Amino acid sequence: MLWTGDFIAEKSGEYRFSANPGLGKAKIFIDGKKVKLNEKGQPAFGGLLPAPKIGNILLSSGRHSIRVEYSAKPNIFLSFILKIVMPGISDLLKKFRFLEIGCRLPEPEISQAIDLARNSDLSIIVVGSSDNYESEGEDRPTMKLTGKQDELIESILNVNQNTIVIINTGSPVEMPWVNKCPAILQVWLPGQEGGNAMANVVFGNVNPSGKLPVTFPKKLEDNPSYGYYPGDKKVFYDEGIYVGYRHYDTKNVDPLFPFGHGLSYTKFDYGPIAGPSNIVSGEKINLSITVKNSGQRKGKDVVQCYIRDMESSIDRPNKELKAFQKVTLEPNESKLIKISLDETALSFFDPGYNSWVVEQGKFEILIGSSSRDIRSRKIINFKN
Repeated sequence: MLWTGDFIAEKSGEYRFSANPGLGKAKIFIDGKKVKLNEKGQPAFGGLLPAPKIGNILLSSGRHSIRVEYSAKPNIFLSFILKIVMPGISDLLKKFRFLEIGCRLPEPEISQAIDLARNSDLSIIVVGSSDNYESEGEDRPTMKLTGKQDELIESILNVNQNTIVIINTGSPVEMPWVNKCPAILQVWLPGQEGGNAMANVVFGNVNPSGKLPVTFPKKLEDNPSYGYYPGDKKVFYDEGIYVGYRHYDTKNVDPLFPFGHGLSYTKFDYGPIAGPSNIVSGEKINLSITVKNSGQRKGKDVVQCYIRDMESSIDRPNKELKAFQKVTLEPNESKLIKISLDETALSFFDPGYNSWVVEQGKFEILIGSSSRDIRSRKIINFKN
């Protein structure tokens, strides 16, 4: 198959072209010159397809002819391997059609961004990664932002402290510059309307109310699975139940941002927890707490209820999330938040009995705005 057309280079520089023909073959020609695809990229679809081939070419700004040649037929060697490894579907795979062509534009000069930031009242930096870099079925090689993005952020923060960093990723990244930055917005690959959504938050048209569904570690080594994964041929889940905030809070590992964290343009105050001090098996645990918007903007907060077993006979996390509720409040408005739990919220799975168990003893109720921002506590006694 043959595709021809025009490629418009907006500026002069080095362009990186990639081609992934799946099990077939592909060639790219610019102005009649073949792009040498000598560099190997990341495998596609979790390694089910071969990695793309990447090559660089210097182009001047303007219009260039482009030609792509594609053949779906596997080479003789690959056909032989498929026949041996997957004889049942080798004929089907020969009919498989897949072609992905990509191009990365020349890296902009950081010095230009620094000069702009130095002479501006406010800087907004948008960084991140593409959705295929964080796709399912394969792992990122590092938790760092790709390329020179950290260097870009550090350089701009050095000349303009009034800077907002917008992170467009689908998972946590390391932020070595975090203590220098006054405002960070995590946007989670929002799609085609992402620009409007970001602008609404940055310019104050919308008061943000999102909460982190995961913990952001400071570095890769802080992850609970570090040291166990990927392992050597076998993977051992030695972190056990200590995943996410259960690991960080129990092992006293300071996160970059804790589970449930999220700031607002207003402020919320929490009152004391009201509820019974003694619970008998079969009774409901009916709790309530007053939350007040003490700021000047209408806003939303997520009230999070955790429980800590103070006298457990087995090893349990420092706290476990048992309920949460989102509340919308006008300025100076207060609302009574009601949370109803039963004894299953106090239980744990006992491998000795092969069942869920609730032990008598003291439990601490913790209510707050994140796993590390606990605003109110109450101790209850449970009896069977």
